Amino acid sequence: DHFRPKKKVLYEDDNTDQGGYWWLAFDWMNYRYSGPAPNVRKKDYFHVNANKAMTYGDAIENEDIRFLDPIKITEPKKLSFDNSGEVRPFNSDHTSRDHIQAEYTIRRMNLNKEGLIEGRRTKYHDTSKLIQAIDISIRSQKIKYDTAREMAIDAGKKKLFEMACRQSEYSAAVKFCLKSSGYDWALDIAIDAA
Repeated sequence: DHFRPKKKVLYEDDNTDQGGYWWLAFDWMNYRYSGPAPNVRKKDYFHVNANKAMTYGDAIENEDIRFLDPIKITEPKKLSFDNSGEVRPFNSDHTSRDHIQAEYTIRRMNLNKEGLIEGRRTKYHDTSKLIQAIDISIRSQKIKYDTAREMAIDAGKKKLFEMACRQSEYSAAVKFCLKSSGYDWALDIAIDAA
């Protein structure tokens, strides 16, 4: 779907039309993958804090936007996930720019819709169980090496890598679980899957 709306742009504060991005209607750089829940809730909302581009030729890269942009490498890191499946702002300071952007994106995109929460919760629990099983095996390997166990560890790590890859469903929740596990080997998988 269009990231910047093509027909009109609404701000939550006053719901007045701020002018759409008609010139970006067919620009492939203005498209983002979006499921039905986020797309329906987003509608024409696209809050620009400052420097809104008003017409063709204006520099959209100078816009200070409130939405997190998933194609910017640092933006998804502004979100956190918990074992209940909910997504929250990573930064807990309610006045910080990161928190405001994350909260706006979560609310406007309906990222805590029940179906999404359930899917993330299931994926987070599956990831956590697999991490614990692998770590038990790793500790057992240090006591007494076993070739079959080593193969099982490798298979488990490969499975976690696949779950954390960008193409996998709920991969952000999987990566967050890997990073927050406290295990260096799990962090390495999250980094490699990025």
